[in-house]
Amino acid sequence: MSRSTRLRPWLRRAAWLAGALVVAAAVFAPVTFGGFCADSLASGRSHCVTTARSLVGVETSLWLWLAASAVLGGLAWWLPGRQRCRD
Repeated sequence: MSRSTRLRPWLRRAAWLAGALVVAAAVFAPVTFGGFCADSLASGRSHCVTTARSLVGVETSLWLWLAASAVLGGLAWWLPGRQRCRD
């Protein structure tokens, strides 16, 4: 078995991993932030909300992005290895 043949599964996994991280970044990375405050005359009744949205408009957070990146990265690492076992 030549050296180039042994590297192919690693290159395939790297491509899957890069694709999964791009998808996770587009769908879950917090890119835009917004919010509003509703002021009240009564003490302690004011309310403020902040939101973060991704490139595709999904409401997200830093923790959701990191978790989705880990899950999609794990799947991208596992799936090409599983396909190789079937061959």
